[in-house]
Amino acid sequence: MTSDVFEIEAAPFGLPLINPLAQAPDAGMARVTPLSKGLP
Repeated sequence: MTSDVFEIEAAPFGLPLINPLAQAPDAGMARVTPLSKGLP
């Protein structure tokens, strides 16, 4: 729901990532560009 907050913790991040949720109109298809070809 809008105004809910989720938290992600992982050692490489250092501090936890805390993000509020929000709603927006559907923007259609999303384009995703991979940052790498895979992990070792």
